[in-house]
Amino acid sequence: MKNDITTILLISNSTDVAEKMGKTFAQEDGFRLTCRAETLRAMNGTAVSLTSRFDVVFVDTEASEEADFAAVKRVSDGRATNSLIIALTSDDMPVARGRKLTQAGADDVIPMGCIETDLPELVENWRLRRAAQLPAIWTNNTQGKILAVAGSRGGVGKSTLAVNLADALQNKKGFRHKEATTSVAVLDLDLQFGSVAALLDVAENDGIYRMAIDGTIPDRDYVQSCLVKSGSGLNVMPAPTRFTPLDALQAEQISAILDQLSRHHDYVVVDMPSALVGWMEPVLSRASRMFLATDVTVPAIRTCRKLIDFYVSEQPNIDIEIVVTMERKPMFMSQHHREAIKLLERDFHHWLPLDVKPARETLDRGKTVFDLAPRSPLAKAIRSLAMDTIRDLPGRSMTAAH
Repeated sequence: MKNDITTILLISNSTDVAEKMGKTFAQEDGFRLTCRAETLRAMNGTAVSLTSRFDVVFVDTEASEEADFAAVKRVSDGRATNSLIIALTSDDMPVARGRKLTQAGADDVIPMGCIETDLPELVENWRLRRAAQLPAIWTNNTQGKILAVAGSRGGVGKSTLAVNLADALQNKKGFRHKEATTSVAVLDLDLQFGSVAALLDVAENDGIYRMAIDGTIPDRDYVQSCLVKSGSGLNVMPAPTRFTPLDALQAEQISAILDQLSRHHDYVVVDMPSALVGWMEPVLSRASRMFLATDVTVPAIRTCRKLIDFYVSEQPNIDIEIVVTMERKPMFMSQHHREAIKLLERDFHHWLPLDVKPARETLDRGKTVFDLAPRSPLAKAIRSLAMDTIRDLPGRSMTAAH
């Protein structure tokens, strides 16, 4: 028996095809088949989100339908780097049509008649061939790191931490530290009270609102259209300007956004909502680390404990790091610090001092602390946090360099 499981997705509205595929792989160890009874083109952005999570994707296509070629291309553009796209077609498909499917991004084209033959062996051969074609660094994890930022309560500086951490993660070099060495995106999921756009003084848009109301699964082009560039070089997907019900979003929509952003950025910083909502699960399951901002007052620490319990119940392996805000790191821990650490069962490694002047200027001018006061205690503390993060969770650019 193989040690690894090959995950397979079949997209077909034919029950006959699904039954044949099910029987074929049920007889083999090491394969897990998932079927979606839909046509590829009808799934639109949902297909892009799904295919990024499977090793092999079989798509039932109509070679006579031009829309299927475009759908195959969208799926191919959105897949994971080392995954396979296999087109299933009729047995009498013209060679020219098969070639067009491969040009659209399919790794291979097979007729329906091959489903009941040596399909598992073919899958393994396809995967070996695909791995041999990829550069060594691509066979590693080439997805960007997702970093979630949450707060114990309003006013602890959650969004300020998110935007300034994102800026510091760009790890700028060169003359006056203007040249970013990593690409960073900021996603504001605080639907009703999001302030990332204001903090960075970028144009607001209602991309997330339209997506929530329409119920569509965003593809690469849609996500790209929602991004705005900040003066510091960050790609920002802002919260809606209009009131948006907290339950308007779907987990599948969040999954698609995160998959697209992490595919094109070294880091994706997510400003989390203040409320606990069902569609947070994709963030928790994908986050390489969560930063929980809090002060050390009794109410805030108790709320932190509840939040940690909730996050861990949803995602047992989530890496949560406490960031103490509005307080300079003390030389010696006081009694209430030690009690807070004991209650949260987490050490306090990072402290952001109450640095009133630069913090106020960033709010007034819509710039990061590194633009206005790069030598301030607040900037130094956030830079230290960012450098520790880069060391522990190197971005794709750094992985490639090594």
